[in-house]
Amino acid sequence: MPFAGTRLVWREQDVLQLERNSLLTPGERNLVSGIKASRHISMAALCTLFVVGLVISPPAFADSDALSVEPLEIALTDSSAVLTGEATDGKATATTSDLASGTTVDGSAIITDQINVSDFTVSALRWDADDRLVADNTVYIRVFEASGWSEWSSVDALEAPQSGNAGGSDPFISGVATAVQVQVTGDASTLPADLTLVVAELATSDSATIDPRSRAQTTDRSSTQSGTTAEGRAGIAAGIHPRSDWDSGSASPTWDEETATLQAAIIHHTAGTNNYAQADVPGIIASIYYYHAITLGWGDIGYNFLVDKYGGLWEGREGSLDVSADSMIVGGHVYGYNTGTVGIAALGDFTTADPGAGIINGYATIIEYRFDLAGLDARDASGFKSLSGASLPRIFGHLDAYATECPGYQVYRQIPDLIQLVGAPGSDLFGDVPPGTQFYDEIMWLANEGVTTGWVLDNGDREFRPVQPVARDAMAAFLYRLAGSPEYSAPDTSPFTDVPTDSQFYKEISWLASTGISTGWAMEDGTKQFRPLDSVARDAMAAFLYRYADVVLNEDVASFVPDAISPFSDIDTDNQFYRQISWLADEKISTGWPVGDLFEFRGLESVNRDAMAAFMYRLVNG
Repeated sequence: MPFAGTRLVWREQDVLQLERNSLLTPGERNLVSGIKASRHISMAALCTLFVVGLVISPPAFADSDALSVEPLEIALTDSSAVLTGEATDGKATATTSDLASGTTVDGSAIITDQINVSDFTVSALRWDADDRLVADNTVYIRVFEASGWSEWSSVDALEAPQSGNAGGSDPFISGVATAVQVQVTGDASTLPADLTLVVAELATSDSATIDPRSRAQTTDRSSTQSGTTAEGRAGIAAGIHPRSDWDSGSASPTWDEETATLQAAIIHHTAGTNNYAQADVPGIIASIYYYHAITLGWGDIGYNFLVDKYGGLWEGREGSLDVSADSMIVGGHVYGYNTGTVGIAALGDFTTADPGAGIINGYATIIEYRFDLAGLDARDASGFKSLSGASLPRIFGHLDAYATECPGYQVYRQIPDLIQLVGAPGSDLFGDVPPGTQFYDEIMWLANEGVTTGWVLDNGDREFRPVQPVARDAMAAFLYRLAGSPEYSAPDTSPFTDVPTDSQFYKEISWLASTGISTGWAMEDGTKQFRPLDSVARDAMAAFLYRYADVVLNEDVASFVPDAISPFSDIDTDNQFYRQISWLADEKISTGWPVGDLFEFRGLESVNRDAMAAFMYRLVNG
């Protein structure tokens, strides 16, 4: 049902129904008209939320009829910017010990009483669209939670994203609280008009029980089905909760989804206490969605991803998991920097609090996931400029792009370490291939191209096993994937007597035979064998790559004329694969081993997996 109050946010289907039934007051009709006219997204500069007539969905309940949200609004100044009674309450009785550290009663424009409120999780200030706080007006909020009064926290005052939007502070997000107090420093004469404390109250029946997954319900079920693409499945495999884990049925976004080539990651945090419970996280994210999508009319949540203090990873903006490998959904997290970036917000305030390994590793996991898909090295420059005009790295903080404390000093100071932690694409993909390993870059390239996945261990780690010889069946799979896994239907009858149709790599081996890249061994009875479990010899590898260049890369290998003198001392010119090995050397795909003044190819030795990665990398990249 619609929410009651002087500043309302309505679900669109409720608005239409009420309009049809003529149940809206004239003032509410004007508000509804404004909401309906502003359905397009405004990509705002924000670290958390700009509060404009806030309605946040709090902990929901198994019986949805038992829950109602009533945004309590307490005016601190009127439409002429004159202090109300609520704003002056407390000024006569407050002592320095009651106030934020470093502030005084005389230096405060506003000190409210400790205001008792029904259970809530979000509180904030908003003000008239044509007004603003001045530099001396610092906003402080504290709330009363189960453990008592929280410390005072300064809450940034942020400019409205566009003309006509109400001004607002960052919200103060807490565990379930029952009282709130506000202090604003400076001169009362400088305060904006219609300065209002907004608290999202919730009311429940005595028998209701918390169900944190159903906090943003509307009539229409969300169309989001994350994990429908390879990119989405990779994100879920990395531990990211899909949107459906917090979105229990929101209406489909009304915005036109935009994508852009990914260039950088921007780090955020939210304001408030860090006292939320793990079970509250889905509801907090749903609350942010509700504010962005419904209250502001953006159509969806602004952040692409979120991280909680327990190390939980969450998809935010719809499509952020499934977007194509080199792209990202354009979000609404930093005005002017939304296109080409992935916005990741940690739930909590880390100005002074240590974010802990859960959040730092959470940032890293999400960034690695998207950077690996896009082939981005976190150590490179992003192409973006800071407020001062300096070049920004691939990972930077909100404060580099906007005048804010976000993502908090304790997070911001660790961004250089985060950059090194993420590193090059796939830098920690294989536990047995640390940076500095011979052919490290080539192996990581092979993984990022999807040619190899390695072995998954029982603990979830992966190994590449770089010095293990390459088996011929695995070689077929590598070449097939290197070619882009082309459309191909394997025959009902195997081309090789030792490769049954139910073999692990039957399709790939059959494709190799169909292209002529492999001919196998002709037997006396006229049949052929592939010998799938045999190791690939280096001379056979030369033949495979030579034919691959001809068939797949369309290179004119037939015009290659080998030298009369062999490039390798151990390969005679009458060798079965002399032409192919010479071509490999001419293309600098293989350099062989130096022995004195000469070089050896060692054609009958097995090809190790790391050398195979190097051969393929040089074949494709020159």
